[in-house]
Amino acid sequence: MTHDRDAKLKEIDKVREDIKKLQDKLDALLFPEREIQVLFPPGFSLNNEILNTIRNSKEAIKTKKIHQLLTKAYPKHKIVKKRVFSALAYLKRKNQIESPAYGTYRIAQPKTTNVQESIGG
Repeated sequence: MTHDRDAKLKEIDKVREDIKKLQDKLDALLFPEREIQVLFPPGFSLNNEILNTIRNSKEAIKTKKIHQLLTKAYPKHKIVKKRVFSALAYLKRKNQIESPAYGTYRIAQPKTTNVQESIGG
């Protein structure tokens, strides 16, 4: 009796799996523009990736080049330009990067303060 029940449950699971595969095929045919979203690796931070990209460049780097390098490094992931712009603005506000010219970025140089100015003299 339990053997029949187990066989039926296995068959039901197989049919459900087949239905899911068919639904995925149908969705792919009907909605080809919809891409499967791929999750970023654990611990992924766009801010850190941008900082590393800027740090690895020998001179100031353009926004477009940053986006190209990140897209090349993570080809299965959709890295949107808007997120790159937002991350660059955040890093600039936090004084981690600076912009010597419009659309170019480099690692911020540490600010040196005059000792007498800080003392008040």
